[in-house]
Amino acid sequence: MNFEIITVAPLYFILVCILAAALFTWLLYNRAAFENKKEKYAMGILRFLGLFFVFVLLLSPFVKLKVHHEIKPELLVFTDVSNSLDSVEIRNNEKRVEAIQEALGNKLNIKNFYFAGDIQNHTDSVLDKDATQLSAVFDYTNDYFEGGNTAGIVILSDGIYNRGMNPLYKSLNKKNPVYFLGSGDTTMHPDIWISQVNANSTVFLGNEFTINANLRSSGLKGKNAAVNLLENGKVIQSKNITIGDDIYFANLEFNLRPNTPGTQRYTIQINAVAGEHNLFNNSKNIFVKITDTRRKICICYHAPHPDIGALYRSLEEFGQYEIVRIPAANLPNHLDADVYVLHGFSANAQEQKWIDQLISSKKPIWNILTAQSESAFCNYTEAGIDLRFQSGNLTDAQAVADKNFSDFLLDDEFVQSLKNWPPLKVPFGKYDLPRLFKTVFIQKIGAVESSFPLMGYTSVNGIRQSWLFGEGLWRWRMSDMQIHGQADIFDAWVAKNIQYLSTDAIREKFRVFAEATQFSQEENAIIFGEYLEEGMTFSNQPDAEIKITGPNGYNRNSPFARSGNRYRLELGKLPEGDYQFSAKLALKNPIQYQGKFVVLPTHLELENTRADFDLMRKIAARNKGKFFPASQYEKLIAELKSTNHKSMISEEVKAMEFIRLKWVFALILILFSAEWFLRKRAGSY
Repeated sequence: MNFEIITVAPLYFILVCILAAALFTWLLYNRAAFENKKEKYAMGILRFLGLFFVFVLLLSPFVKLKVHHEIKPELLVFTDVSNSLDSVEIRNNEKRVEAIQEALGNKLNIKNFYFAGDIQNHTDSVLDKDATQLSAVFDYTNDYFEGGNTAGIVILSDGIYNRGMNPLYKSLNKKNPVYFLGSGDTTMHPDIWISQVNANSTVFLGNEFTINANLRSSGLKGKNAAVNLLENGKVIQSKNITIGDDIYFANLEFNLRPNTPGTQRYTIQINAVAGEHNLFNNSKNIFVKITDTRRKICICYHAPHPDIGALYRSLEEFGQYEIVRIPAANLPNHLDADVYVLHGFSANAQEQKWIDQLISSKKPIWNILTAQSESAFCNYTEAGIDLRFQSGNLTDAQAVADKNFSDFLLDDEFVQSLKNWPPLKVPFGKYDLPRLFKTVFIQKIGAVESSFPLMGYTSVNGIRQSWLFGEGLWRWRMSDMQIHGQADIFDAWVAKNIQYLSTDAIREKFRVFAEATQFSQEENAIIFGEYLEEGMTFSNQPDAEIKITGPNGYNRNSPFARSGNRYRLELGKLPEGDYQFSAKLALKNPIQYQGKFVVLPTHLELENTRADFDLMRKIAARNKGKFFPASQYEKLIAELKSTNHKSMISEEVKAMEFIRLKWVFALILILFSAEWFLRKRAGSY
């Protein structure tokens, strides 16, 4: 620690204070007669010092202190307390955390957290233990400890996750080692379970579609199993299989033709097999929207590009769309599609003339700029967008969701996925946008979030246009498939974009929807409402109310709350069962909307109880850490002790006025009191 004294007045005023104190002292003691000369000099010195400090205070001095603190590296310890671990193992892990704290507390600043469905401080109770989101450990570390001096991360877990992304594909922004202490039972018990159920999320009424179910089993060779397909709780098809090996896999296909529009719940259910260990993983649900409204999407492209295939495959997953792909050299004269996707259009006369036809025909357009695009192309769309760039001059830009966009909801899972998907190739130049341009994504170039849009919406003659200022969507879809095994997140975003563009054609002015088609009993059910005014803008000025009915006589009538420019209603946690709702918008001619959702029992933590040590080993190796069985926690402590962790030194600067320091007044009082005592003893008073 060091300090510095600073005055408001120039420093030479200190000399004036010295001279003034000396002068007044000399005037007092020059002619005073004292028998003891030493006492006279002592009294003079005391008077001089007291006066000097009083005069110095008149200069308004303050002291600046510099204090240096040693900051020990932080060790982040995350303990899994989800229901897949029994209470005994959780208590044992807490004791291991205490041992780590005791052994390394002098060397490291240890911060403890619990996690299950989310992250909690070590002193808080975890409310949601019915799911495990292992990837949340990485998100939490990136959000709160990216800039700190972190020695590493220790995770005590069984490696089972059933919510969020695959943690193997999550990474830390700041490279720190990740260590695992593996707990739980790794024994493979006899069991049969449904690992995955797939089907198109939307199917056209009357069209045949397929539900695929992947079944796995272990230790049940030679046993027979009956597999049923249920529609809204009623068995409509059955299949029988014979398990052919100790480790067995089967793919079953159920073909059906829907005859009722609306959202239908289909359940794949395996009847109990003698000797199997776990019955909670014998069924899975999937929801399919049956629609009688088909939309035609025309994807027009200037040149072949992998983006075209990615968009086609995404929309192909939804049975409500008829998709055609047309090169720019063969642009159709008959404009019969509902939405047009223009990929990489340049500024030639043929394309310009055709775009004029689209706009005059009031067709929604999704414009995607590529290396072939020219800046003049933007002027032909009448969108008021002025981009100045050199064709082919591209840069990498990561997509970041704009928090101010509110025309439709971006799923949290999609927003998180954007952070991990590759950047797009965007034109490098100047962006001049119309005042009413609604930005959805902004460009993050390197580590800096720019003010440039990456994607947004505008309207021409009351018809929406979507603008994506970059190419490389195919990389997004591939990344989604690599991380999740399927591209549902990307496909849903593409479909949502198309749906938003075609809203005017659908003429669905008021719609109400649950945040999810299905909720678990531990989730808060939330319902949203949207009202689209004639000007194609969302509004929540009219009052809206909703009636909800459910199992065991559940009945609720509630007005919607207003949230932004939407309606919102939180229902809290609901009992298991099927729920129906009917919403009404209070207009001169009221609009009604009906829908449904389901609340399912929470079995996530019971569907898979076998600890995954292999996953934890892979994550540790990928992050330059190590894996240890929980019983070998002392080896982890030895590993952390042997690692050279450097402390940081921080400097804290404090400034305080002298007049606020109590000890200064005490010193002045002591000086004058001592002088008074000596003068009193000498008989001067």
